[in-house]
Parts: sequence; C-alpha cells; structure tokens
Amino acid sequence: MNYVLVPWQCAHQVPVVLPLALTLTLLSLVGGALSWRARRLDGASGRKQSTERFIADLGMGTALLFALVIIMQGSAALIVDGCLR
Repeated sequence: MNYVLVPWQCAHQVPVVLPLALTLTLLSLVGGALSWRARRLDGASGRKQSTERFIADLGMGTALLFALVIIMQGSAALIVDGCLR
C-alpha cells in the first residue's frame, strides 16, 4: 500500500503514509475488539459454542497480527523518507 502512495506524497509534499497506517491499525484493532465482544457473548446461533469461540479467537488473533504488521510497515515512514532517490 505504501509504495502506491509514495509518488503522490512526494509530488504534493503531504505525509499520508503514517496517518493512513495509524488509521488502518485502529480499524484492525476495532475488528479485534468486535471479535472479543462476540467471544464474551453467549452463542445466539445454532452452532456449537466451541466453534463460535474458535472463530472469535481467530478473529482476535488475526486482528492483532494485522495491526502489528501495519504498525511495523508504517513505522518505516518515521525513519526513511520515501522521496529519497
């Protein structure tokens, strides 16, 4: 994602990579919070509770993993200027 935004960022001199990374991290963590909330609720559907718990745990883990990857990718914008060539 960041590679697509760098030419526009360099042409307009507006930093967009870091704010976008923070926004996407927050969005990922909101998804994890929704999975955590679903895990805490009793099963409302006809499925087994263990299946629902597994899916909620998978959602929380995936959200945290994506948030970590987005943070690591966005932190590069703090160190390296994409306009250097």
